[in-house]
Order: sequence, then C-alpha cells, then structure tokens
Amino acid sequence: NIADGGISGTGRANEVFILKYSNSGFTLGAQAQTRNISKNSESIDTYGFGAKYTIEGFTIGLGYNKVNDGVEDPLPNQAKDGDEAFVTSASYVKDRFSIAASYSVLKQHQRLGDTFYDASGIEFYTGYKFSANKRWHAAAGFNYLKPDDNQVLGDFNTKFGIAEVGYTFKKSSKVFAAAKIDTSEDPGGNNRSQSLYGIGVKLDF
Repeated sequence: NIADGGISGTGRANEVFILKYSNSGFTLGAQAQTRNISKNSESIDTYGFGAKYTIEGFTIGLGYNKVNDGVEDPLPNQAKDGDEAFVTSASYVKDRFSIAASYSVLKQHQRLGDTFYDASGIEFYTGYKFSANKRWHAAAGFNYLKPDDNQVLGDFNTKFGIAEVGYTFKKSSKVFAAAKIDTSEDPGGNNRSQSLYGIGVKLDF
C-alpha cells in the first residue's frame, strides 16, 4: 500500500490497532500503526483520530493523522518525517441518493518527485440508484488539490472529475463503465493528460 496512503497511516494501513466507540449516531475512533521500520524504531509509527455524528441521513466528520516515527528522506516503505493530515467532511444519504464533500489540509504528505510539500484540497461525490429494483446506479465526483502558496514549487495542481454508470447483479458484484477526466497541470502549467476510460466487472463471492 505505498500508493494508497497506507505508509503514512491515512489509507489501508498495515499492522494497525484500531479502537472504536459508537452511541446514538456518534462514532469516535483511534488507531496506531506499529510497523517499526523507521529510523527511531519507536513503538508507534503513525497515529490518528476521527469522529463523526449522524442524524437523519446527515453526517459530519473530522479526522487527523500524524507520522510519529518518520525519516527526512524516506524509502518507498517508510513514512515522511513531519507528515500530517487533517480532513473534515459532510454527507447526506437518503434512499437512492447520496452526496458528500470533504476538505483536507496536508503537511509534508504529498510528493512531487523527491520533494514533499504542503497542500489543501477538496473532494465532491454524488450518486443515485435508479430503476425499480435499484440495481442501476450513476455516480460523479470531483477532486482538486493545490500546493500551499509558500511552497514555491510552480503553478501546478491535481484536478480531475470522475463518472460511472453500472449495474449490480448480485450482492456487491457489478458491471460498470467509468471515466476519469484529468485537467491537472504540471509545474510548467501544461496539462498532464492522464484521463482514463474503461469498463469492468467486479465479482464478490
């Protein structure tokens, strides 16, 4: 999980202890990652906290994660010293319809070549299940991330939209068509042209 945030604890983290408490729509969680491969060999490599509250389909939440034992120039399986991430989110789900948005503040979490930088960004998602049996669905989303002005890395960003239509035929098994329309800019102000289109089948047994 190098690419999905698992190294810093923000994604699918390996060797992690998780505690959760839930009561009357309120959920509180904490985690500690104990891979012990960084320079100081401390007991906890990364730690994080999160909380959310749900009432009548509305949910608000926040989360914080910090690298406790990182290195200044990390190898691919090591976390970055000074890596922190904060996110706040809001969502609404009712019957066939769902919508969600989040805002994140990242410190030494993003990487451009050999350089780690601070950034902030937003994400947006909406989905709808249609047809009488609710098996057909459509979804769309948008992601935008930009380095903080004081990073002096050039005028670049990550900016793309996603769209999907699909049919669920058994449990969570589905067939779908999806697209990622990328209008991100590199440090020279040029479009990175990383748009993707595809069809697929997901089978769960």
